[in-house]
Amino acid sequence: MSGAVSRTTRKVHAIYQPETKAEKEDAARRIEQLNAELEPLQREEWELLESMRRIGLRNKRGRKPQWRWTEKTGKLMRTSGGGIDWWRRQTCVLIPKLIPFAKECSKIDLRLL
Repeated sequence: MSGAVSRTTRKVHAIYQPETKAEKEDAARRIEQLNAELEPLQREEWELLESMRRIGLRNKRGRKPQWRWTEKTGKLMRTSGGGIDWWRRQTCVLIPKLIPFAKECSKIDLRLL
């Protein structure tokens, strides 16, 4: 078990159980699906930006840029280092806990405070 500790309060904010092999495989599968949906959109945006950047009266020097689907161009990837990565934080904390809490807070009548 590992927990996230705030530097100012010294309270544990979230406790993460070790990720199982099945959870890792499920996460990899879901990230692949997201990447399959995102790649055409990111490629279209990249092609538009590149064509606008390379527009000019004369030809640009150097080789023409080619599309590469990498983390720099928007591909979702998990880091292999230890600790809690963005995917784990999103699926364990943000979606199940923070979003319902924010919805509950939006229902509170602020005039009473």
